[in-house]
Amino acid sequence: MSEELERAHATSGLGVNVANAEFPLTIRYQGRSEIVYNQEALDDLIDYLVNNGVAYSLDSTSDVEPVQIPVGDEIEGMAEIRNIVRSVLSENPTYSISKALFSEADTSAYAGDHDPIYIEIPALESLATQENFDGEKVWHGQYDATAIADILEEDEPTIEDYRYDESAHQEALDKWNKIHSALDDFDRDDKKELAVSIRNAVKEADDSGYGY
Repeated sequence: MSEELERAHATSGLGVNVANAEFPLTIRYQGRSEIVYNQEALDDLIDYLVNNGVAYSLDSTSDVEPVQIPVGDEIEGMAEIRNIVRSVLSENPTYSISKALFSEADTSAYAGDHDPIYIEIPALESLATQENFDGEKVWHGQYDATAIADILEEDEPTIEDYRYDESAHQEALDKWNKIHSALDDFDRDDKKELAVSIRNAVKEADDSGYGY
């Protein structure tokens, strides 16, 4: 059994050896730490990390300073990581595990209403102009949502794009900066993914209208 574990999870230089592990253990990765209490939980988490090239280390929980040990809600949040990844993979097997684990960008968008079409974009709720059924201003109109998707997919507008019309260029630049500033923690792929989600939500809202 020890040999099998060592072959499955090479642990040279990573602290505690998996084969000789005594639980609970603290596993560290990407600036995070998680306490695992049994072999199954340890294997699950290490499998995710190893398969996606994420470096990790193991420590006996007794070797960890009290201030470093996660408590309360932090433990619950970390314990849900594997469930989140499983859920994402069940819907999209090609999704990046490391993205599911570590990305904080919310690239979701939802159909709010179909007549007229309103879209909910959680990451851009601060820029929403339309109220939902509860009177909360969280929706974007179809035109605005589509324009946002365009901006997310385009490079910063240049004055040449507007035939040197300074006024038109400045207006476009202001809109572009407004959206990208609100998504300061998004990388280029996140923005493209959000654009796709917005277009899908618009289509979903449009399609749902045919049932009425």
